[in-house]
Amino acid sequence: MVVSNSSALINLARIGKLELLRDLYGEICIPEAVWQEAVVKGEGQAGASEIKSAPWIKAQGVKNAELVKALRQELDPGEAEAIALALETRAELLLMDERLGRDTARHLGLPFTGLIGLLVLVAADLVLASSAHWTAVLGGVALWGVHLGMTQGLLATMVADTAPADLRGTAFGFFNLISGVAMLLASVCAGWLWDVYGASFTFYAGAAFCLLTLLLLAWRKNPG
Repeated sequence: MVVSNSSALINLARIGKLELLRDLYGEICIPEAVWQEAVVKGEGQAGASEIKSAPWIKAQGVKNAELVKALRQELDPGEAEAIALALETRAELLLMDERLGRDTARHLGLPFTGLIGLLVLVAADLVLASSAHWTAVLGGVALWGVHLGMTQGLLATMVADTAPADLRGTAFGFFNLISGVAMLLASVCAGWLWDVYGASFTFYAGAAFCLLTLLLLAWRKNPG
């Protein structure tokens, strides 16, 4: 089972990509608080009707009210109930983009992921590939900046939380080493694509690699 908070549903529905969740995970389970936020309170807003009419999105009540009450001290109702429902159902994956909610899920041992950062990167690549006009370049670079702001701090937090206190310096050094090697290989690949196929193809390939990453993450969480 995959449990989702409201942000992943709302943001994807608003850009017409809600079906991506179905393609990746099949059925999505949401707590009542998320349904209230995305469908009831969001009635008339972009994406609300798509979420309401999706038969593969199932609303389910949370039984552990005491846990929800405790989580509500720091989280909003949707985040609190999504985490509680994921724990109750032993969910294979929790979709959560909010940093505080992700931190809480990590401390509780819940597997989680976020889609928005990768989707922003996909959008950046598509914008850069669409035109050589300066406005497209500016828009693509801006989206790249948004992507980095959404993901780099999270990656650093994951390294800090995972590594033992006495090995965090080594962990960050190794993380930066691997990141540098990956960036070098990606740059060589991008340069070859640019020389052989042109600029637009290079950015379209980047978007395709991002979507492939999403599929691989989904497979890793649910290999069966």
